[in-house]
Amino acid sequence: MAAKRVQLTAPDVAQTTLRALTAGGFVWVLLRIVDDAPPAVTATVMTLPFVIGVGFAAMAAHQSDAYVVSAAGHGLAAMPAFVFYVALTARFFTRLSLPRLMVMSLVAWATLAWVLTGIPDIGPGLAVLLTGAALVVSVAVFPFDAALVLGHRTASHAGRRAWPVAIQAGVVVVVLSLFAGALGPRLSALLAALPLATIFVIAGLKLSDSGNWPATLQSARLATLSLTAYLLATIWLVRTWGALAGTLAAFVPSIAVAAATVAIRRRLSQRSLS
Repeated sequence: MAAKRVQLTAPDVAQTTLRALTAGGFVWVLLRIVDDAPPAVTATVMTLPFVIGVGFAAMAAHQSDAYVVSAAGHGLAAMPAFVFYVALTARFFTRLSLPRLMVMSLVAWATLAWVLTGIPDIGPGLAVLLTGAALVVSVAVFPFDAALVLGHRTASHAGRRAWPVAIQAGVVVVVLSLFAGALGPRLSALLAALPLATIFVIAGLKLSDSGNWPATLQSARLATLSLTAYLLATIWLVRTWGALAGTLAAFVPSIAVAAATVAIRRRLSQRSLS
């Protein structure tokens, strides 16, 4: 897949830095704003594809439509790895120390994501089927519990999680704006999909000995649905509207899926508690 080479001039670096600061600042401000919002609103925002979205927008600013579509396909292929990563983290959350838990989870994610994205012509359809199968299988490792509600204390405090997500978004914008051409669609997609922000959240839960970790990790697993929706929409919309418009418009179906997921989850939790 051909990629446009980026000449690293001073104006380009300055423009990229400005984009990174804008993206990171936007994410930070948004998460701070929803910190005191109703739990359903906060839960929806926390499951949105911030880092992947700004990463693909950064690619779209410099790379061809075909490059972005290829990267979105690789991102879809890596989604089962994210499900496995969350389930594995939940399984060993109380059994391992924080350093061992982080290393194990990230190595497991990286290994599986690399294998999956290396499968030739996996295609969006098969990638979605594999993600669905991974979600079903993950329930055996980390059972779904409708009673694990994102109440205000659990869903809120988004502001505490804002800075690592904002920093990752900014770094991803810089790297993918300047070096996506050298990395190629596969590595660019994996960089955008790297669950580093989730690791920071998990570290915070582990260090604070928070009892909210099951509900938080359950939310992280369900976020796979909005991530998948974003990547699917990106593939279709980029082909229709072009790279930049497509990657930005793909947020709309992702937001809709995130809101629907949270609404259904809350309804199930109310039934389980009634």
